[in-house]
Amino acid sequence: MKKPVPLRIPENLLSLAALKARRDRVDKATALRQILYAGAEVYTLQLLSHGELSLSRAAELLDLNPWEVLERAAARGIEVGETLTQHRAVGPSRVAERPSERESPPERRTRVTRRNHRQEKKRSS
Repeated sequence: MKKPVPLRIPENLLSLAALKARRDRVDKATALRQILYAGAEVYTLQLLSHGELSLSRAAELLDLNPWEVLERAAARGIEVGETLTQHRAVGPSRVAERPSERESPPERRTRVTRRNHRQEKKRSS
């Protein structure tokens, strides 16, 4: 949804928008929106590459699908996600393990054990 927003735009950016408008044969407002979107795209891709945004959120913000976001990042030379070297350095994923193979922290085990003990006590009385 487009929404009008009052802005104070510096003269140098207005001059840039006028130049773009003449070059691309569009009106100045369209040129300003294109410049704003180009900056928003770069900023969003930077956040994505630093892990501060998910791919789906970046796609939502840029009104693109996730594949288009990845294509634009690649076109700008921006790495998204971990490289193969980084992935290997971290080691195998724990997601693939069954829950019984994972060790839970001792304090969590104690809390669960106490809760189970209380529930058992209630059942037996």
